[in-house]
Amino acid sequence: MLTVELMKLEFAFLADAATLQDNGMFAVVGGGFDVVLGEKFPATKYAMALIGRVRFEAEECGKHYRIHAEIVAPDGQIVPPDLWIAFNQAPHPRQPNRSNVTTFCFNFQGVQFSAPGDYVFRLSDGTQTIGQVILEVVPQGGQT
Repeated sequence: MLTVELMKLEFAFLADAATLQDNGMFAVVGGGFDVVLGEKFPATKYAMALIGRVRFEAEECGKHYRIHAEIVAPDGQIVPPDLWIAFNQAPHPRQPNRSNVTTFCFNFQGVQFSAPGDYVFRLSDGTQTIGQVILEVVPQGGQT
């Protein structure tokens, strides 16, 4: 059986805020955190961004793709919101036979974490997982 791996996740991380330009460059505030402290539960993170980059081989360019971001709670429940982006992957601008990348930014607002534990930000194409980022939510005063 032949397995076709479409997009390859190069990196993904969480930030307090981020902006993304059309050319793939981004600006980040408070990037790289992996722990959130909650005074009480449910704990709310009022703003955060998930920034990532996926690479496509030359033969995968020129096609339409979607990336899905969802947060999976420690009990397996999906934490709202789940977000989608859709895009047409452009070929490399100077060398069409070369791989190319797309940078993405999902902005989350008002996410509620019902209990302490590990929350998984799962990235997929809707059917196949392409990567994940783990966020540890701990009570205020807990070990970080």
